[in-house]
Amino acid sequence: MVAVIEDGFPDEQPMALRRMKMVATGALAAAAAGYVGLTFVPGDGIFLGAARAATEAATVGGLADWFAVVALFRRPLGLPIPHVALLPNNKDRIGRSLGRFVRDHFIDPDDIARKAAEADFPGQFAAWLDSPENAQMLADEAATVLPQWVSSFDDAVLKERVRNEVKALVADIDLVATADDVLMALIQRGEHLNIVDEVADLALDWIRSERGEIERQVNAKVVAYMASCFDGYVAKALGVDTKWLMDGSIARTVSGPIADGIVHDVEGKLRDVKDPSRPLRPQLHALVLEHVQKLKANEAWAAKLEGIRTHMIGHRDFDQHFEAIWSMLRERLVQSLEHSREDVAALAAEQLAGLAARLRADEGLRGRLNAAVQSLVRDGVAQHRGNVGEHIAGIVGKWDPKGMANLLELHVGRDLQFIRLNGTIVGGVAGMGLFLVHRLLLAM
Repeated sequence: MVAVIEDGFPDEQPMALRRMKMVATGALAAAAAGYVGLTFVPGDGIFLGAARAATEAATVGGLADWFAVVALFRRPLGLPIPHVALLPNNKDRIGRSLGRFVRDHFIDPDDIARKAAEADFPGQFAAWLDSPENAQMLADEAATVLPQWVSSFDDAVLKERVRNEVKALVADIDLVATADDVLMALIQRGEHLNIVDEVADLALDWIRSERGEIERQVNAKVVAYMASCFDGYVAKALGVDTKWLMDGSIARTVSGPIADGIVHDVEGKLRDVKDPSRPLRPQLHALVLEHVQKLKANEAWAAKLEGIRTHMIGHRDFDQHFEAIWSMLRERLVQSLEHSREDVAALAAEQLAGLAARLRADEGLRGRLNAAVQSLVRDGVAQHRGNVGEHIAGIVGKWDPKGMANLLELHVGRDLQFIRLNGTIVGGVAGMGLFLVHRLLLAM
């Protein structure tokens, strides 16, 4: 598909070109008319001969330059003359040459990198951030874009890397030593005693709430015992019904104090467990510490922990659990950023203000950033400078040949008309000069 060239020039430029064409063509027509007219004038004087020579040479010079100028853009008079319409016919070659010229003489990596360093982009950025409006605008944009970026971010590589790191971390952990250290730390801090206190409080509440049930159980045992004592011939001899003993005052009198004694004794033991001044608490601490020491030397305990680690990293559900946790964290992050947009914007504005202040105050930092920009620009230009030439050649190659000729003529056509005019004038002067030299030589 041929690209159409939009010139975009003001009306004055085509009009100026047409006026200059009229002037140059008028000069050529005047020279030709003078030559034709002087041909019919009788006589052979020096002035008449000089005028004839001048008009003849002017006509030839004007025609030659007209032909040369027109041949650059199109076929003169549409004639099939070779080596004319040079610009449209050689469009592709001109595009490639222009691309190479721009690439080699304008796209110099060192020169462009030096210009980039002289521009001091970090300093300009700091000056731009000095405006609170600019800093707030950039912070608001960052707070708006950040949730969208996190939501659309392709985290496949990051997720896989984190998954592998988690597995490697779990594989490298010495669970036996870690568990031993954790248990010893908890015991040294007395965390196990806090658990004991919680259990003791729960047990106290339970034993008090179960006091009636304890009395019923004791009553049943007392009745059963008494019934066993009176069972058989004794009960028959005395005429005693053992079922009567279950509701008898003797059983109630005995079971009540026994139940109270049980509850009181248990409550006392539980309070002794919670009281640091009582011997039962340090005994319990020593018992737990002894059990932990034995556990540390227990090979079965170590094997169980190793089995837990192997299960964690090797189980088929690990990846599913990790995916679920990762998705949940990502969703929570996006929601948090969206709900805290104003806070994020305020934090970003604060950080940008701090960055601007540091850039202004730290000349070394600006120098390092400028050096980084210079290196980045140099490498980028060196890597992609060839694309500039190809781009120019490609653009020129898509141009319409006729449109290209018209565009170039609008650019330089007015100056070329001066060449036509000068050719007519210089040709006339040269023709007259040669005629005079010729007559002078004949006179000698």
